[in-house]
Amino acid sequence: MINYHEKILNSDNILKYEKKLFISYEIYSNKFHMNTEIDPIHIGEVDDIDKGSVENFEYEEVDYAIFHLESGFFATQGHCNCEDQAFLSESNIEEEELECAACGNIYSIVSGDPINNDELIPLRIYDISEEDGNIYLNL
Repeated sequence: MINYHEKILNSDNILKYEKKLFISYEIYSNKFHMNTEIDPIHIGEVDDIDKGSVENFEYEEVDYAIFHLESGFFATQGHCNCEDQAFLSESNIEEEELECAACGNIYSIVSGDPINNDELIPLRIYDISEEDGNIYLNL
């Protein structure tokens, strides 16, 4: 005999799973920003940002956080997604993670993914390139 109650619960779980997959895809596809039509933007020289630190970089009135880690250079959006919209250049950095100075949320600098709360919106990340001792932001 078919248990319709169980069948309905299973179909609800499938719909929830499909919705979660769709949202994950949307976030992933919007997270990695690189436009091949725009020339790379010169940030500065490699030596301008100390290892283990972050600097704010503004381009066309948009802020970006430029990180210099042991594993290389990384860039994220300039402000946290929290209510305070805190500058990520003021965040605490530990290895490849940042902690927002305002809300305390922790994110991966490399992927932008939230570490301490899966419900948070990931940070946007951007490609950084190095050439002849200079660093460039690729939008």
